[in-house]
Amino acid sequence: MRTKVLAICLLLILSVLSVGFVTTTQADVGEGEWFTSYRVEDPNTGELMVEVDFVTEENRTLAPIFGGSELEITFKVDVGVTSPNTLLKLKTAMVHSAIEDTYWELVSQDYELTAYNPNSQEVQFYQARGELTMKLYGKVPITVAQDIPVQYRLVTLYGPAGETLDLIEVKVVTAETSEYETLFLDKEDELRALKERGVAPGYIELYENVLNESKVQAG
Repeated sequence: MRTKVLAICLLLILSVLSVGFVTTTQADVGEGEWFTSYRVEDPNTGELMVEVDFVTEENRTLAPIFGGSELEITFKVDVGVTSPNTLLKLKTAMVHSAIEDTYWELVSQDYELTAYNPNSQEVQFYQARGELTMKLYGKVPITVAQDIPVQYRLVTLYGPAGETLDLIEVKVVTAETSEYETLFLDKEDELRALKERGVAPGYIELYENVLNESKVQAG
């Protein structure tokens, strides 16, 4: 009887560990395991729109991205180990830029790509330890986020079996959503100012309730 109870307990422990392991593995996708940093800029103006650095834990969204936006993305891929026969692939879902005549620009001069065609939506390279830095030019399809904001995948890193190793995605918003978010940030600033001035707690609570309800309605 004791053996049976121990076996059941062991099975439960292993199940919990397995679930935890799977969760940890999945969480790595999009969290800096391969793509360690990236910048999204407006190629027309040079304006910085999004900046993410998983090493310094910096994550800034400075300007809205809409369907039809022209983008220039600079990103770094950290390849931790060499596997000479492993072919990795970078692919974008963006359409061709109206400003640049290619998709890709290789920045790392010491990293070699395979059958490199900068005008293709995908590029490949053998897994060699080092840091690959590239630029990507493209346009978010005009049909993206016509009705509601969406998380749009700019670049995906695929493994040899077609599995997703990592990705870069940004929030593409509608004009109405962008206007709401700008207004909401302004009202948050006003709320902080009211608190600093010592405005009556009842009014502060009412103000916070209105902001919270607006978030629910926006969602």
